[in-house]
Amino acid sequence: MGAKKAASSGNLLQTIAHILGVNDISQLNPDANLGDLGLDSLMGVEIKQALERDYDIVLSMKDIRTLTLNKLQQLADSGGTPSTVLQTTELELKKESEKEAEQNTVEQLERQMNQLFKMRVDVNDLEPTDLIVKCNKAESGPPTFFVHSIEGIATPLKKVMSKCNFPAYCFQSTREVPQDSIEKVAQKYIAVC
Repeated sequence: MGAKKAASSGNLLQTIAHILGVNDISQLNPDANLGDLGLDSLMGVEIKQALERDYDIVLSMKDIRTLTLNKLQQLADSGGTPSTVLQTTELELKKESEKEAEQNTVEQLERQMNQLFKMRVDVNDLEPTDLIVKCNKAESGPPTFFVHSIEGIATPLKKVMSKCNFPAYCFQSTREVPQDSIEKVAQKYIAVC
């Protein structure tokens, strides 16, 4: 097992590249984290097993996702002791988050919160009277019918439907639309067509 630990960093990087499905490791950005290089959960498990089995390096899945090829190189060069590299990584992450916190002024946060909670619809539209509405000006082509989103109104979909080059209509959930089963809702909408 000592021979495995003494394996060169090139072999470790080649192993990681192979798991990521990359033939030429020079094509990869050495500072990009593995998550950005296309790491999925199955690849993460493979890398975790390879690090533990072949290099006696034990890392959490979160740590593996944030690893870069340069950090892997440092791990391999340090003989498989992840603590120094991870401490450096944690320090870098802390500095980044502090920098981001400084950039996020109160005004920016307020603006972001306003955008997040901004109503997507006009309150007056919340109780529609028309069962079906035309949502664009197109006259030619096969008419297409959209079913409203959870709000029960066409408003959230109008922007998308206005771009259609065919007649676009949207059903709305008026008082006469049954609310007890999707089958009854569908029957009501089909009867209108």
